[in-house]
Amino acid sequence: MRNWRKPILIIGVLALIASLALPLLARAGEAERKATIELMQAIMPQESYDLMLVKLTQAIRSSIGQGNENLPADFDKRMHDAIIDIMPYNEVLNMTADIYGKRFTVDEIKQIGAFYRTPVGRKLMKDLPDISAESMERTSKLLQTRLPQALKKHGLVPNDDAQGDGAPESPATPIKKP
Repeated sequence: MRNWRKPILIIGVLALIASLALPLLARAGEAERKATIELMQAIMPQESYDLMLVKLTQAIRSSIGQGNENLPADFDKRMHDAIIDIMPYNEVLNMTADIYGKRFTVDEIKQIGAFYRTPVGRKLMKDLPDISAESMERTSKLLQTRLPQALKKHGLVPNDDAQGDGAPESPATPIKKP
């Protein structure tokens, strides 16, 4: 495995975690939080959340497993457990409540819930784990193929072709360590 793939994966996972954690800075009102938690429990029950994490784990294995036969046999379970440690279901519900609660009134949250009870809303929620997994997989592939050259182009890594990736040299000057 090339040495830049692991940082790409870490960046992706950290971006996901950051997108979930930023709303902690602005707490919603209690009525909005309660309504949102009820909404989230209805549209993303624990089982759906677990399925989403299974898909995330598979995407991570696919990303870091290419050319790495040293992954443990129980990698999926161990990675799933690690993600649960980082993002437990109840914490995600509370963070989501903060996101929705600071943007929507209780009435609006109820309207959102009504949408998710429609056929298209149910279809969206059923397909969302697969949509998210496919999106993450495509994004990961783009990062793996495009990020190394972009980092070189912008002077964020030395521009030597020692790894033999065939990328053309860039005139960018690498950032020097202080």
